[in-house]
Amino acid sequence: ETVNKFVLSLLSLYRKPAINYYCISQCISYLLSPSPLNPKLTLNDNVINSINNVLFNLVVLEPDYDQPHTVKNHFEVLRCFDHMTGQFPDQTVENLLHYCKNNQEKDRMKAVIILTHLTTSSQVFTENFASKFIAILKVMIVMEQGVKMKKLLVKAIVGLVYRNCIMASDDFAMVEFIIKHCGYEAPANVTKSEVLDLRDTCKSSLILMCNTVTSVRTQLRNLLLNSLTVDEFTSSMSTVSHCLTSLLQNNSEVVEEQSDKTNEPICSPDLVFVRCIINIVDPDQKEQNKNLLVFLEEFSGDIHKNLKNSWTVEIQRLLKFVEKNESKEQWHGMLLDLLVSAVEQVNSNKWVEGISALIVQQVLSKKQSP
Repeated sequence: ETVNKFVLSLLSLYRKPAINYYCISQCISYLLSPSPLNPKLTLNDNVINSINNVLFNLVVLEPDYDQPHTVKNHFEVLRCFDHMTGQFPDQTVENLLHYCKNNQEKDRMKAVIILTHLTTSSQVFTENFASKFIAILKVMIVMEQGVKMKKLLVKAIVGLVYRNCIMASDDFAMVEFIIKHCGYEAPANVTKSEVLDLRDTCKSSLILMCNTVTSVRTQLRNLLLNSLTVDEFTSSMSTVSHCLTSLLQNNSEVVEEQSDKTNEPICSPDLVFVRCIINIVDPDQKEQNKNLLVFLEEFSGDIHKNLKNSWTVEIQRLLKFVEKNESKEQWHGMLLDLLVSAVEQVNSNKWVEGISALIVQQVLSKKQSP
């Protein structure tokens, strides 16, 4: 009973502006952290709820690093949630999951911030609650429209990938949310800086995952290859191809993960090839052209065994041209040389017919698109 009263007294100190919040949070964190002398606190339900609610309101949506004390308190509060999840997991996490469905965007954002933190820091959370968080995120990535919230959702997905919480194919498809937003086009009421910030977050997150999370490289590769063939992800092709090049170059290090591979879409290498060619027709798209060309050189053996290492000359010529501002006609002529080279190397009428049909299909779909 004394402990309960003491905790409530500590919480009441937050109402006194003269006292540094960080010091109060440190005290609460110390109280909540298990120790040999005090392995588990015994608190009343109403005290547990009070702690969770007070701490929740202290989470900062965007820490202001010009005010270090607020940043320190923010992270100390998150540490308190670590301890609360260890001591009182059901009440703490269920409350946070409930906040994810709140009408107020700020509350949903705070909940995602805390749950993302728990994803990376709490074994109790990942073992017992990650699946519930994933189920809620699947809804949120469809429903949420705010750019700042989208950015938080990206971080949440990345955290789950790092902790190997989304290995099944239907869960891993959430990574498509990150892929799509690498080329995000926002409504007119969203500032350009916010859009660029979201794109950069998605791009850096995707690149980081490709380079560091070895357990999901195969799934990432399949998902990224598939996204190259889908119109919805066309605006993200530059980043996707950059990531794929990295994955293909590190292919020898791939650690095959145990996952549910049933119903995984089989991606056509021919369609990947055609989509890449179709989307490097504009010489002004320098970064995209460069990334797609480097990827094609790396992927050539997958398109056809005869093409492996045979495109080097043509692609190097094109890569040199990327940096120059020469005529579109010359660029198209060089792309045609690449296609002619492919036809000659493969030397198969069936393959040529298939590629021709795909090119026609892609050109027609581009003409029909608004």
